[in-house]
Amino acid sequence: MKCKEYEYFSWQLNDSIHNYLEGSYLNGIKKTLKYPNEISPYLIKGELKKIQNNKYYIIDSLKHSYPFLIPNAEKLLNDIAVKFQEKLTNTNLKGIRLIVTSVLRTSTTIKQLRRRNKNAIRHSAHLHGTTFDIDYYEYNHKNKITISEREILRDILAKTLFDFRKNEKCWVTYEKYQTCFHIVSKEKST
Repeated sequence: MKCKEYEYFSWQLNDSIHNYLEGSYLNGIKKTLKYPNEISPYLIKGELKKIQNNKYYIIDSLKHSYPFLIPNAEKLLNDIAVKFQEKLTNTNLKGIRLIVTSVLRTSTTIKQLRRRNKNAIRHSAHLHGTTFDIDYYEYNHKNKITISEREILRDILAKTLFDFRKNEKCWVTYEKYQTCFHIVSKEKST
């Protein structure tokens, strides 16, 4: 994949909060959670699912979020990670896992995050369990990843996300300052 092709994908992955905030609210949990102990009832009712490390991705050390998504967003994350991994088959990059850097936030964690992250906003889609961030610079692999390989992986991830976005599965924003793709599920959980 050439750099110009990637630039095309990154420019296309530019959904703004005006595109997805209402959809995130309508498709996700409605109540703004303030503390992590408020998550439990949503787990019991099946409205949220815990995401865990697997062979396709790992969960970063989450300082300002919790590893929970609505079921359709969890499925979307898994589908993206599987498609990404499939594109690495028959390459020396096979087995690289994505790193999920942010998931469900509470109003308290957003307040803390806003002190240090200029992209963080008070009315975040992360509040509804529909949203996750995937790092496009760091990856989990047994071998050291070169700068060139990082660029190739970023391109493959961008193309993967572009396809999901084109198929109306999600909104995606390429965040330059946080080196992540911000992904919001378009599908409502049942």
